[in-house]
Amino acid sequence: MHKLSLPSASGTWLVRKDDISNIISEGERYCWVVMTNGKRKLIHITLYDLIEKLPKPPFYQVNDSTIIHISQLKQVLTEGGMQVVLLSGASFPVSAEMIEQLGG
Repeated sequence: MHKLSLPSASGTWLVRKDDISNIISEGERYCWVVMTNGKRKLIHITLYDLIEKLPKPPFYQVNDSTIIHISQLKQVLTEGGMQVVLLSGASFPVSAEMIEQLGG
């Protein structure tokens, strides 16, 4: 069971990487970590710095503000604007280059 150490306002947050659904940047220095159970936590780190810490796979940056855990990927839509849809129902725009990396 691999855990990630993430900086939060109250200290360091230890979280299992497989419990993360997606991560969304919030401004320049913060990110929301969205868990598979739907809970969210604000952490103090830039998306750029965070993507450098995360293992690839299973984490992929699908656009300028979003990282997803590949196990949460439900569907890749290419009609009417390319986007990924997660098991939670959340959807995010994605580049053509990233769709190729995701096997779409």
